[in-house]
Amino acid sequence: MRRRPSPKSTFKLGSMVAAAVLALVLIGNLISFAATRDRLPRETYLADVDVSGMTVPEAIERVQRALQAPLTLRYQTQVLTLVPAQIEFKLNDAVARLVLERIVRRNQGMDQFLPFVLRQVSPSRLPPPYQYSDEKLQAYLLDIAAQYDRPPTLPSAEPGTLNLRPGADGLALNLTEARDRVLAALSSGINRTLDLPVDVVPLTDVGTQVLGDLISVRISGFVAGGNVAGVFVKDVRSGREFSLNGEVAFSAAGWLKLPLLIEAYRAADPLSPALIDRLTSMIVEGSSLNANEVLRELGAGDADQGVVAVNVLLKKLGLVNTFLAQPFGQQTLPPTFVTPANARADVNTNPDPRAQSTPADVALLLEMIEQCRLDAGPLVLLFPQQLTPDKCNQMLELLARNRLNGLLEAGSGSSTVISRQSWDANNHGVVGLVRSPGGDYIVAVMLHGSAPLNWADTSLIIADVARAAYSFFNNGQAPPPAQPIAAPPPP
Repeated sequence: MRRRPSPKSTFKLGSMVAAAVLALVLIGNLISFAATRDRLPRETYLADVDVSGMTVPEAIERVQRALQAPLTLRYQTQVLTLVPAQIEFKLNDAVARLVLERIVRRNQGMDQFLPFVLRQVSPSRLPPPYQYSDEKLQAYLLDIAAQYDRPPTLPSAEPGTLNLRPGADGLALNLTEARDRVLAALSSGINRTLDLPVDVVPLTDVGTQVLGDLISVRISGFVAGGNVAGVFVKDVRSGREFSLNGEVAFSAAGWLKLPLLIEAYRAADPLSPALIDRLTSMIVEGSSLNANEVLRELGAGDADQGVVAVNVLLKKLGLVNTFLAQPFGQQTLPPTFVTPANARADVNTNPDPRAQSTPADVALLLEMIEQCRLDAGPLVLLFPQQLTPDKCNQMLELLARNRLNGLLEAGSGSSTVISRQSWDANNHGVVGLVRSPGGDYIVAVMLHGSAPLNWADTSLIIADVARAAYSFFNNGQAPPPAQPIAAPPPP
């Protein structure tokens, strides 16, 4: 009969087996540890390339191959290729060898045996030491910029129309950031594609030259016969201006009713109903009789003193080319007024010695009323107690009642146009504040003929100047062509 093993002997046998297994495991790990002591440990990466278990020469060879693969670069939709050799980019073998050998030596000591057995691995992700020609890299990027960068594109005129092709933002390669991104991509053996950093150069301050081109083409036929055209356009918001003979003196009796309106609102507080009626007749009907009555009231019964008050106002506002020499409608010649505009020798429109202005002056005068409505500008600064935003708004509302079926209104689409005309046999003109969807702007036009002018012709020219201005401020689309007016507007 067999004897059953005692618990003690069973335990002893199990311990011996476990010890033998442990010894075998340790021996196996020791052999494995010894066999890999000259190789890189697990989780070792150089340039994002896994070089675990490789000898140093093997690792360097693999990384070299990876880093010599071409880069794919994208400039917007353009796809480019950069071969590392173009900029002399390569792995610095000597430095890489030192770094990798240090890692190998660090893992050869017996103090690393236990972490090896327990699989306690600290990943090593090493950036590759490299060398390259910065001069060649910069030259490569500059060549890309020269080929694909583009400046903002200004609006341009569509041939044969008053429409404008819209402009476009520009593009510019960010050279500093591009250099850093290219080097980062070259340093990776895996990610060899990158988008180049391209900055948008906004089309912010569009000059008015394209507007000038449109206007010059339209009036070319008019001025070819020895006539003179004066045009002044100003963006109320940005201050951009276009001027064609904007500083030339023209006959301007109708325009001189603007400073008279301002002086009346400045001097009278409150305005009597009778004065408001006279001002309304002066602006809406063009009544010279009521204009002179307003001058007389400003001059305490003397219309000539009212004229002096208007000229004092103009001088304070710095409008040196604008004056009223005597009350409206008088036939006697007044004293001579010499201004920078009428003293020019290059352009002579034979302006009326009784009332003169320039397109620039009258446009700025209307702009001052608009600025005053917004509690800003010269009128508020010079006359803070007398010319309030409310008064200036009343002036604009009165001017808005001066409705013209042609001229600026005919070329400004659905915009609100606040205008005042000025004309005689040889001079047809108008100035207006245009409130359009694309912004508010001032347009002043004066056409001077060497012979008496025809409203059927000049009204279309003025309307087309307005159409060109509208196109410039409203995405390049001009309103439909206007119809000529059959009769002149009020004076």
